[in-house]
Amino acid sequence: MSTMTIKDRQAATLNRERSIVDWPARLARMVSIIIVVSLCGWILITLNNPETLPIKMVRAQGTFSHVTESMLQSAVGKVSGGYFNVDVNQVQQAVETLPWVVQASVRRVWPDTLAISVSEQQALAYWLDKGLVNLNGEVFTPEKSSYPKSLPYFVGPTGMNVIMTQHYEEAQQHLKPLGFSITKVLLDERRALVLELNNELELVLGKEQKSARLERFVRVYPKVLSDKISKIARVDLRYPHGMTVEWKTGAVSTQK
Repeated sequence: MSTMTIKDRQAATLNRERSIVDWPARLARMVSIIIVVSLCGWILITLNNPETLPIKMVRAQGTFSHVTESMLQSAVGKVSGGYFNVDVNQVQQAVETLPWVVQASVRRVWPDTLAISVSEQQALAYWLDKGLVNLNGEVFTPEKSSYPKSLPYFVGPTGMNVIMTQHYEEAQQHLKPLGFSITKVLLDERRALVLELNNELELVLGKEQKSARLERFVRVYPKVLSDKISKIARVDLRYPHGMTVEWKTGAVSTQK
């Protein structure tokens, strides 16, 4: 049986004395850790509570013609959360469901505000009686009361809105130097094209060589048609080298 030396007994006594002295410090550290952990938990619970700094204001950034702050407020009102835990991605998605909104970005502004920047749809034409066509030829369907006035009409088969937009923009460029604008684009199932102009003149372009036929009209108009235009109802350009002019009185004349 081993025996402890005097030196070993002194070391053991010293360790017991140190343990007795360190115990209050250790207890204090443990209490401090418990307090910090509890405080952090309380803070997290408080911040995750929707009643903590609730969102009170929605601020629209930019200049809009059709999107209003009340629309944005209504969209955001469907999203829950306070300043710290509101899901800005969810808010963005809610705002982008508004018919007049193309794209939105959302950021928090201390202490109770959401600032929303919006890219607004730009209407190019009325699409049948079902909605509007934007600059990319896409159909969107806002409330009819919000429709802009004096847009051209697109009348054609379902799904042809992009092609009709292309026809419209190309034709508008050709006709602009003559002072004409297009009020209606009509495309039938065979893709035959008719344009109605702001002076009620109809241009029949048909299925083929639409651009070349329109260019022919633009060339002939100043030399042959300009002084008679108020009497002309319809110009049929579906001829290889000429056109048929239908007068408002019902007479028909062929121009070569």
